[in-house]
Amino acid sequence: MATRGTATHRFLGTWRIVDTESWDADALDLLEPAHVTLEAKGHGRLGLVAIEAELDYQVVQRESRAAIEFSFEGSDDGDRTSGRGWAVLDGETLRGRIVFHQGDDSGFTARRSRGRTTGPSRTSVSMTRKAALAALDKKFRAEASAILSSAEVRLLRDELQRVMMGSFPGLSADVSARIDDTIRWHSLASRCAEARGARGIRDVSVAFGIPQYRIKAIEGGHVGEFRGDLARRHFRALGIEEWVARWCHANRELATRVGLLADGGDGPGGVLRRRG
Repeated sequence: MATRGTATHRFLGTWRIVDTESWDADALDLLEPAHVTLEAKGHGRLGLVAIEAELDYQVVQRESRAAIEFSFEGSDDGDRTSGRGWAVLDGETLRGRIVFHQGDDSGFTARRSRGRTTGPSRTSVSMTRKAALAALDKKFRAEASAILSSAEVRLLRDELQRVMMGSFPGLSADVSARIDDTIRWHSLASRCAEARGARGIRDVSVAFGIPQYRIKAIEGGHVGEFRGDLARRHFRALGIEEWVARWCHANRELATRVGLLADGGDGPGGVLRRRG
């Protein structure tokens, strides 16, 4: 049951998100200091990693403790995102969970901010970017086929653009989209190479009955020569269908564009579109 009166003002203000189950501290503040901001009349904002969203909330009781329940809608690195969540008040701390629509969920801890939440300084942005890039390098060293989040793709894309634009200022505007595709496809190509092991593309071509140039297109992300049905056969023969399902879930727009993800498909059993 929603509470009224003096309970609401206890939640008003900016709450700095300091810990989550899904992101480390370096990633949390990618665009701005991660926060939940609660304003009067049940409105507010949510910002963390590459997520920028508006939220609506109400004050409720959860297990006899003052709490909020909220829903949010906004963007995650340019992609639409939405979801819901809750948080329980514990002194000057909020502890709760964020649930993304058709996606993951994460517990979080936020502490009341006494100062104004503003964008990070140029120096802190540079330090955060360097730390995030170092963490990403460590992630790739541990697992070359690691599936990247939208925030991690954006981080790599921005860094590559920064380097490339300094040397080639005349690059066309659509370079950014191609860089995105290349970064996202890197994980898929690496996973295929891992699954092939010592077998070369020629050996796999003979064993699977798929032309070599098609396998090169699948593993190289050559969209013009890519065929979804052959790609599914290739992934099935390599035994990586469930991994590819997770990759499709994390890269919905690209997976749909190349024919790997049916519109509205979700989950390891339904992401790869099957024919006939």
